[in-house]
Amino acid sequence: MTNLSYFLFLMITGTFCYGLNDVVKKKVLNVLNPVFLLGIVWTGAGLLLLALSLVLDAAGPKPGFWQAFAITFTAGLISQILVWSSFAKEEASLMSPLRLITPPIVLVTGFFFLAEKPSIFGIIGVLITFIGLWWLLNGQARFRQISFKDILKNKGVLFGISGSVIVGFSFPFDKKAVLFSSSLFYSWVLLLSIGLVTLIWAYLKYKKQLFLL
Repeated sequence: MTNLSYFLFLMITGTFCYGLNDVVKKKVLNVLNPVFLLGIVWTGAGLLLLALSLVLDAAGPKPGFWQAFAITFTAGLISQILVWSSFAKEEASLMSPLRLITPPIVLVTGFFFLAEKPSIFGIIGVLITFIGLWWLLNGQARFRQISFKDILKNKGVLFGISGSVIVGFSFPFDKKAVLFSSSLFYSWVLLLSIGLVTLIWAYLKYKKQLFLL
């Protein structure tokens, strides 16, 4: 299998799983508080990767890791709470495509923080992405018989857009954190940190609203 074939296989499989996850997430959010659910999922994933990291003896942190981690942790915590809250307020079919905002942001942040130069195809992709998002949101506005500005004022849409922009900002620091450690070490530390902080916050703030039934 060539590198391109391997990449396409992972991207297609990952995108399918992402979409399936969004549908399941929307159903579960009818039962659980979004912040509480985020904490459960990320803590569970972090513990699984911690076990895998110990089994494989993954490399630990190097100088420069914790500085990059601090930024990506803060951005990740805020963005994930916004994204999961957006799914609690709006349809999955509308919220999931808002993640397309992230790649164009990554092109910009990658240029400034990693000195990566976007290709002409990347720039064309950005234009196509924004046209597609405009088409999607405009179609939703017509379907609901409201203006395009009104759909942008929707809380769920605002949360989704804000979360996707923050994720795009944090990507260069994700890469730095991985380069200064290993993908396994970085993943379990990030997931477990955000998961535990979110669980504590959910318990303190939504103690009587963790279950929505």
